[in-house]
Amino acid sequence: FPTGQLTLRNPGQGGAIMPGDYRTFTLGTDPDQFNFRAYTPAIPSQEMAKYFVTGRYKIFGEGLQMYGDILYAKTKQDNALAAAPFAIGAASRQSPYNPFGRFLNQIRYRLVQDLGLRKSFFNSDYYRYVTGFDGNFNIKDNGFISRFGYDTGFVYERYDNLRIDSGDAQQTPLVEEIIAGNFNPFIGQSAPLQGVAPTYTIDPVTGAPVPTGTTQAYDNRAAAQRASYLGHSEFYEKDFLYDAKVNAHLFPKLWNGGIDLAAGYEHRQVRSHTVPDPVQAAGDQLGFNAAPNDKDKQEVDSIFAEVAVPLVTSTMNIPFVRSLDFQFAYRFEEFENSNAYTKQSATFDNGGTPRLTLRYQPIADLTMRASWGQSFLAPTPAQLFFPVFQAFPLVFDSNTGTTIQAPEGEWLAGNTALVPEETDAYTAGLVYTPKWLPGFTMTVDWYQLFTTNLFLPSASAAQILLGINQLDPDGFGNGSGTIDGPGGPADGVTRDPEDGSLVAIDADSSNAGKRFVQGLDVTAVYEIPTERWGKFTLSGGWNHFFTWKAEPFPGVGFHDFLGDFSATYPLAPGGIPHNKAFLRGEWEWHHFDFVATGNYVGDYWDDPAFILNNPLIDPDPANPRFANNRHVTSYTTLDLQLSYEWVRPAAVETAPTYTKDAKDNKNVLSSAAEAATPSIWQRMLWGTKLTVGVNNAFDRQPPTVLGAFNDNYDTSNYSIRNRYYYVSLKKKF
Repeated sequence: FPTGQLTLRNPGQGGAIMPGDYRTFTLGTDPDQFNFRAYTPAIPSQEMAKYFVTGRYKIFGEGLQMYGDILYAKTKQDNALAAAPFAIGAASRQSPYNPFGRFLNQIRYRLVQDLGLRKSFFNSDYYRYVTGFDGNFNIKDNGFISRFGYDTGFVYERYDNLRIDSGDAQQTPLVEEIIAGNFNPFIGQSAPLQGVAPTYTIDPVTGAPVPTGTTQAYDNRAAAQRASYLGHSEFYEKDFLYDAKVNAHLFPKLWNGGIDLAAGYEHRQVRSHTVPDPVQAAGDQLGFNAAPNDKDKQEVDSIFAEVAVPLVTSTMNIPFVRSLDFQFAYRFEEFENSNAYTKQSATFDNGGTPRLTLRYQPIADLTMRASWGQSFLAPTPAQLFFPVFQAFPLVFDSNTGTTIQAPEGEWLAGNTALVPEETDAYTAGLVYTPKWLPGFTMTVDWYQLFTTNLFLPSASAAQILLGINQLDPDGFGNGSGTIDGPGGPADGVTRDPEDGSLVAIDADSSNAGKRFVQGLDVTAVYEIPTERWGKFTLSGGWNHFFTWKAEPFPGVGFHDFLGDFSATYPLAPGGIPHNKAFLRGEWEWHHFDFVATGNYVGDYWDDPAFILNNPLIDPDPANPRFANNRHVTSYTTLDLQLSYEWVRPAAVETAPTYTKDAKDNKNVLSSAAEAATPSIWQRMLWGTKLTVGVNNAFDRQPPTVLGAFNDNYDTSNYSIRNRYYYVSLKKKF
């Protein structure tokens, strides 16, 4: 609720309700705010089975081989959301239990006890078929070519998904139940769902409620069930790909030993079809997002080539230039997108994207490397053509400083004006392998990514529009207290002209401005083999961001996300800590393998908009609890794993031997052969690997992040599974 609306004093109160039973609701501090998290499972239950068969047949040795595989995966998942909310305006005045008469503007209710959780059951089937031919030829005594390889294949994929929604109701029949008096929305959330209440009529002159002196029985659960529905939404996708690739080593007698060349062509097609539930397609549902009817196709043609040229080799004995290599790659792609229903189409091509790589080795211990490349990301058909649909996500309203659902939802759609994302990537680094410390390798790499025309999904665009309070030019109130705009096509926020409360948001997929990311990545590995105690391996990695910033809209300037968690500007995947790292130790001894890994996620600052006593809600700096900043602490976990593998001995007697001088001239196993012959149990264990492990051994809880709405933790950096045990058994035949 916005501040100023009324709520029942007693949430358990039912039956005879009077205006005096209500009190003013205070946003942000009211004890009757709905706790969405208490009704929403954090981890959906899931069951998955995968079946996989692969094969390879050599037709002419290494020169012609046929390969293929078949994969089938079956996945079932149960998910749930808090009970469906609804808001009814003028129609709620017609309820016989209305104690406010014509002065009632709107009533809100959530079907917590009436229908329980909203549940979605997902049932999906995935099929994948691959077939192809490849081969390699080594050519001797040829000055033009010494090696030639090829690979051509075909891939077909199919994905079928069925979503069954329950625990939701249709708005039209529910309104009819309210008008008929079968459903009484003027009771507390925890009040009895069945009962008898006094009825009112409305004075035609003053609009005031007038008691009729009679009562009427209501049964909210039965009425809600009559208005409920079982939703069935389907999604289908079919993809296929075929390609042809060749590689060769040319001019092997040159001073540098020759050059490597690779080239290829690829064609892929993706067809998708969304079949919505009829109730949701009509927009008459209360709580579930609609799935509009949509049918798209994308076809992509690509050609690519790569050449690697050694400029200096170690055999040339040039001081401080042990080796110098240069690589150049090029890729051209063309995308054709179309929609079967709207007959719209869009074509993009990347104009050709290059990549340059330079590798320089001044001495044997040190390798220096650098690269520059451009990449291109075309819009998907859904981002381009998705029809307008209504959704009810929770959003943060910067005007009130709270997370709410717009009563008339978000009206989201694709946008045919989208242009592709383009990225320039730079890297520079070194690899250090000192001779004085055998087994040690260290890498240090600096990287920089600069992206323009960032894709902004329509739901993210809606949150940004709300954050800057950009009003929808098609969604202003007309002065009479009604709304004339939600549903598009313009982008922006619609607010109630009387109290300024959020009504709806219209948003299309769009291009944001730019993103600039710069950081340093360091890894190190040290292998220590011993004669008696096996091999020890120590390894670690550390990533540090120097910069992580993005621009919500072209021309408005960058927003710095580094060291922050931001939900109000959804351009980052979650919290962006300055540092992330891991440290891993491994001990291999007599077929045992023990691994311990420590994981570290650095600290950062929470989204200040979600802190309870921020200036939007508590503008008094004298309050000792007043704060704009909340520190999210660093997070460290330990993973442990132990494996044992039964390995077949290098030399085992596989056939029995016989003595020649046995009695009665019968062949009898010798005692030596009996000792060397493995038992059936030994044979069965060969190639078997048993693994046990635990992730997050100390059961560390992820730190609280107030800006992460659903469960108050950052899903991009942590898992809420906490301590997790697993067992794995693998057998090779």
